[in-house]
Amino acid sequence: MARVCNAHFVVLVNGSPSGFFKGSRGLRQGFPLSPLLFSLVIEGFSQLILKAKHEGHLKGIKITEIHHMTHLLFVDNVLLFGLGSQAEWYV
Repeated sequence: MARVCNAHFVVLVNGSPSGFFKGSRGLRQGFPLSPLLFSLVIEGFSQLILKAKHEGHLKGIKITEIHHMTHLLFVDNVLLFGLGSQAEWYV
């Protein structure tokens, strides 16, 4: 059985691939602090979404007469709910 020792990446710049480069720093899959870092970042993102909702920039979808759902957070996924207009998401 083989294992992956080195990782090489390519990035699309304006739709065209750049040259390959070797990943030398940063987070990799299986890094033990990844869940904690995700939780910290997603908490800030959630607060920004709620702030936009309270300021009237984002409405979400209607659940009841007084409740609107703007987002759901899962283990490593985020679902955003809105009216489908570009104006709502380009705030």
